[in-house]
Amino acid sequence: DGFLKIAASTARRMGELSILAQDITKTDTDRALYQKEYSQLDLQLTAISGRTFNGNTLWPAATQAIVADEDPANTITLPIAAFDTAQTTVSAGDISTVAGAGTALTKINTFINSVAGLRAEVGAVQARLNFNHSQLEIMKENLSSSISKITDVNMAQESTNYAKYQILVNSGTAMLTQANTLPQAALRLIQ
Repeated sequence: DGFLKIAASTARRMGELSILAQDITKTDTDRALYQKEYSQLDLQLTAISGRTFNGNTLWPAATQAIVADEDPANTITLPIAAFDTAQTTVSAGDISTVAGAGTALTKINTFINSVAGLRAEVGAVQARLNFNHSQLEIMKENLSSSISKITDVNMAQESTNYAKYQILVNSGTAMLTQANTLPQAALRLIQ
């Protein structure tokens, strides 16, 4: 979306230059200067169309599906159209003449509408991914809670078992002590 925002700003400036070039009070020299800036901005749009992130093109020619759920069958389709296709409608515009500037302005308006559509698609996918992220966070929290409850139950069971065996050990020790004291008491009586 950031690159699309820059592309829209760039195209708006190109549109401004096209409008300025159509002004009949401007000279051919003025239009030639506008054309220089217009050409540089066109190169900027071309650079944006070739951008990649992490080895992947930002503007794939075909839709791409990503897995964003615990079930790999549930995918989210990224409906991003190829940016470079929209960009080529503006490319190589000539605003050095009034007629050329009018044609360029029409192409720029078409491009700006295309970019607005692309931004809407990106925004829609971002919104869905944010909701999906929230859902996955809830699932993670529920799983953590379940694991905690299972662990707590095991701790309670082990604590009960420990107390049980401690009582058995203490009882056994007391019985051995009693068993040892009876013969000694009998010996004392005999003495």
